[in-house]
Amino acid sequence: MSPLLILPLLAALQPGTYRLDVNVVVMASVPVLGEQRTVTSTTSIIVVDDVGMATARACKVVTKGPGFQSRLPPSSLRTLPTSRFAITTAGQTIRADMGEGQMAYTGDGPMPQSDKDPRVTDPDGDGKPGMRMLLDLGALGKWDLQIVSRGHTKLEGTLTADGATGRLTSVMSEEQVLSGLPVSLPTRSSPIDPGRSSFVMRRLASPTDTSFCAW
Repeated sequence: MSPLLILPLLAALQPGTYRLDVNVVVMASVPVLGEQRTVTSTTSIIVVDDVGMATARACKVVTKGPGFQSRLPPSSLRTLPTSRFAITTAGQTIRADMGEGQMAYTGDGPMPQSDKDPRVTDPDGDGKPGMRMLLDLGALGKWDLQIVSRGHTKLEGTLTADGATGRLTSVMSEEQVLSGLPVSLPTRSSPIDPGRSSFVMRRLASPTDTSFCAW
C-alpha cells in the first residue's frame, strides 16, 4: 500500500522507538564573536507507548555558527535526564509539549550565575560544578566550559508514514557559562527563528539502534 494511502488510517502516532531531530535557529550572543545566527541540533531517542505517552532522552547536542561549534561530550550526554510527555493528534496534526527541563542545577528562580551558587550540581562527576560543554572557535582556540541551562520546547507537525515532521511553536532556551572562559558572560536567552526551526521524527527499524548518538 502506498504511504499516501496509509496516512488517512493513522489516528495517532504508532507505538515504537523513534529518532527525534530538533533544529532550533536563533540569533545568539557567542563568546568573542558577538551576535551570530546559530543552529542547535538536538537528537533524542523517543519511546512512544500505546496510549501516546513518550519517554525521551537526548543523545546528541551540537550548536553550529559562523566560525564556531559547541557540543556536549559523551560524559555529559550520559547524565542527561529523561523526560516524559504526551503526544496528541487531531486528524493528521500532531502536537507535543516536551515540558521544561533544567540542567546542572536544582531549585527554582533565576538560573545560577556563578559556580559558587549552592544550587549548582556536578551531574557528569568531573569534579567541577556545572555540566561540561566543549566550545571550538577554530583558530581562536578551544575551551572546556562548565554551564547550566534550562529550556522548554513545544512541537506541532503532520503525521507521516514513519513518524512526523513539522515546526517548533514555542522554544525557551537559557544558558549560563559558569567557568572555563577568561571573562564572565551574562545569561543568554535567545529568541527562536520560527521560519527556520523544525523537527523530524522517524521510527527506527531497530529499537536498539543508537549509531546516530554521540555517546
